[in-house]
Amino acid sequence: MANQFATRYVGLIPEHTTATGVRSYGTSSAMTAYDAIGTNPAIIYGEADDESISHQFDVLNRGDMSRFGQAKSQQGKEYSEGSISFAMQPDDFMGAHFHGVYGCSTTATTGLHTFVELVGNVLPSFTMDIGRDEKDHTYTGMCLNRLGLTANLNEYVMVSSDWNGKAESAVGSLATPVFCGAGIDAMHFSQCSVKFNENAVASTFVKSFSLEWNMNLDTDNACSLGNTTYVRQPLPQMREITGSVEFARVLHTATVDEPTYTNMITAGGLEVNPDAAATDYAIQFIVTDGVSPCTIELFKVRWEAPTSNVSGRDGQTFTLNFTALYDADGSNPANAMSKVLFNDHANGNINYEVM
Repeated sequence: MANQFATRYVGLIPEHTTATGVRSYGTSSAMTAYDAIGTNPAIIYGEADDESISHQFDVLNRGDMSRFGQAKSQQGKEYSEGSISFAMQPDDFMGAHFHGVYGCSTTATTGLHTFVELVGNVLPSFTMDIGRDEKDHTYTGMCLNRLGLTANLNEYVMVSSDWNGKAESAVGSLATPVFCGAGIDAMHFSQCSVKFNENAVASTFVKSFSLEWNMNLDTDNACSLGNTTYVRQPLPQMREITGSVEFARVLHTATVDEPTYTNMITAGGLEVNPDAAATDYAIQFIVTDGVSPCTIELFKVRWEAPTSNVSGRDGQTFTLNFTALYDADGSNPANAMSKVLFNDHANGNINYEVM
């Protein structure tokens, strides 16, 4: 029977063994290396809307020609996977998600973290503690495989994340969570903006946007003969950053460097790569709760074919998908696809170090 007052939570713990951040995949530990500047709880509890993390396993069934049915079976690979959804807040829980797809960050005394693709960045693994009414479920070696962000007009900015890791390791007593963002509210689209091609002015025609990071984790090679679950951290393969922007009407003429319908149907399409040292973004997204903005910049973007629908009841809108590309000639920063400036005002100056 479920509790009358829900005891449900999602907690993340970065996996390491020493204060200098030596990683220990699949081993839960305290958070001292995650806490080089401030004082924070050992587990990062986030205010999740829902989660679907679950233990999975393959079943191998064997049949032979002498019997009319399969007679033998073995349990194969065991692993855990699932998703978390939540409203985006400027707190440690969201910071841990950016850490999961970028690795280390730089930290200023104001709590502003810069995440960017750098050679040598090491992606972390996490232990995940999940409360479900009656018991606490522990999943180790959990790695972030996909991070998605969606902002729609007059709604909260929503985040979804997909995880993959080792088999569930324990079921125990419920914890009493202290949520890292309990004192703040989530980011709202009325305080957000989208800018194009280094233009300092935000477009007033943007109705919604989505952005997704996909790590394409190589889970097959995380396994080994003689083991039923992962023995090493799944490594990322080709990084993919994709998204879409929906405009309130079809843009035939740009006002602040927006992509236009004509750009899309011109031979060769539209690829944007400003490559200027000071502000070289092709697209800049800013989401905020009114106090702590989070700025996401993509440096080289290929726009895809337009989608435009109209009916007798609905007005015509204009949606463009895009793919962020590796900027081999970029200078701010060099050789990167994206940059995230994340401002955590909920708990201050946590240092997302290399794990």
